[in-house]
Amino acid sequence: HGSAAKVDVDEPASATVVLVEMEAVGLAIAAEHHACAKIVVRSGRPISAYLPLLEDLERLAPDVPLYLTPVSPMGGVAAPEPKFLEELVEEARDLHLDVRVMPQLHRVLSIP
Repeated sequence: HGSAAKVDVDEPASATVVLVEMEAVGLAIAAEHHACAKIVVRSGRPISAYLPLLEDLERLAPDVPLYLTPVSPMGGVAAPEPKFLEELVEEARDLHLDVRVMPQLHRVLSIP
């Protein structure tokens, strides 16, 4: 069984909701389940908007693979610039997180 914490910084999720999801990932690891974390990244947000999420992951579940997923540009939402993603990856690596960048596959496969 697997667990995932997906965080979209653009949604009006409170810090408490994000923390509960991150704690769930930590519990999944403690129970020896596979887990991962995913952060959807878009343009228009500063790196500082993502740092608390990275720090929470480092604190609560440092061995969980982190997937940074650039948003698919549509409906007026723009994808982040490659340089921004590179900087965000470096921030995650500085925290010793196992970070990967992966596109939103449901969009690539034309699945809603």
